[in-house]
Amino acid sequence: MKVAITDANIFIDLIKLNLLDCLFKLGVEIHTTREVYDQLNQDQKSVAEFSNQEFFWSIISPLNSCIK
Repeated sequence: MKVAITDANIFIDLIKLNLLDCLFKLGVEIHTTREVYDQLNQDQKSVAEFSNQEFFWSIISPLNSCIK
């Protein structure tokens, strides 16, 4: 299953509650946009990058940046 997270508050809340690892352990592909990722502060980005080392997640570009 694939999950798209389109709001930075999802990551922020999961980090505050120390539940981000639980999200990655669900066995789903986690996808988000660069804009969502950029809304995280540096500490939150570090936690997210550390948490996902063993699990699949990706940061995708918005669709309109792919259209020429």
